[in-house]
Amino acid sequence: MDFEQNARKFINSDHIGNYVDIGDISIHYLEAGEGDVLLLVHGIGQSLYTWRKNFYELAKSFRVIAIDLPGYGYSGRPDAAYTIEENSQFIEGFLNTLQIKTCHIAAFGSGALYALYFMYSNPKRVKRAIVIAPGGLTASCPQQVRMLGGKMMGRMSAMMINERTVRTLLEGCYFDRTLISNDDVREYYLPINDTVSKEAILRSVSNLNMGTVMDVLRDVEQKVLIMWGKDDSWRPPEMANLFHAAMKNSLLLEIRNCGHLMHEEKPEKFNAAVLEFLHEKKRSS
Repeated sequence: MDFEQNARKFINSDHIGNYVDIGDISIHYLEAGEGDVLLLVHGIGQSLYTWRKNFYELAKSFRVIAIDLPGYGYSGRPDAAYTIEENSQFIEGFLNTLQIKTCHIAAFGSGALYALYFMYSNPKRVKRAIVIAPGGLTASCPQQVRMLGGKMMGRMSAMMINERTVRTLLEGCYFDRTLISNDDVREYYLPINDTVSKEAILRSVSNLNMGTVMDVLRDVEQKVLIMWGKDDSWRPPEMANLFHAAMKNSLLLEIRNCGHLMHEEKPEKFNAAVLEFLHEKKRSS
C-alpha cells in the first residue's frame, strides 16, 4: 500500500471504512496496519478526518484505528449528554466490541480528556498515550466557541455554524494559515451541516467538565506524552504544565511555530514523536 498517496487522497465519508454497533449506536471507523493497536480519538466538532496526515504513516508500525465518536463524522447521533464519562464508556464499549484487550491511544483536545478518563477508569486497557493540547473552553477560545457553553446563547451560536465559521475557526487553530485548504474546510463542515449534529456539538461543549479529569490525573499510571503547540491561541501552552505536574509518569513536548492542531499543522514532527515514544515502549518490553 502506498501510504503517502493514500494520505494525500484521504477523505472521510460514509462509503469508506467500517461500521460497528455499540448498543444502538452505529459507529464509523477506519483501520489499517498490523501490530499493537493505536486508537486515534478526535475532539469536539471533528471527525476522524483530522488524522488524515497521520493515519497511514502511523499504520506502517501499528494497527491504527481512527474512530468517529458518537455524534460526529459518520457515526450515529444518539440523544445523549456527550459527557466525559459517556465518551469514556463509549471507548470501552468500542474496544470490547472489536475484542481489543489493550491499546495505545493518541487523542486531541476534548478527545484527550475522554481518553485520560478512560485510562483512569480502565488502567489495564491502555499501554501508553499521546495527548495533544487536552482541555476544554478557555478565555482564549474564539467568542463563538465560548458562547456554546452559555445557557442562553449556546443553541443560537451552534445553529449559526456555517462553512465560513469553520474556515475562521480553523484559521485560528493554525500558526500558518496558508496550510488550510478549501477541501479541509469542506471536509470539516460536511458532517456537522445539520441540526442534530450541531446539537451534539452544543451538548458536548456544555457538558465538558474539565474538573472531572483534573480530579483523577494523579491516579493515571500509564506513561503519557503531552504535546502542545507553542503558538496555540485556543489553549495557552502554560496549561500544559497543569497536566504535566499532575501526572506522575508524563513527558512534555512543545513544538515551535505551531498552533492548536499540531497533528495537522506539523504532521512530520508529530508522527516522528509518536513513533519514537511508542517504539521506546517496544524496546523496553
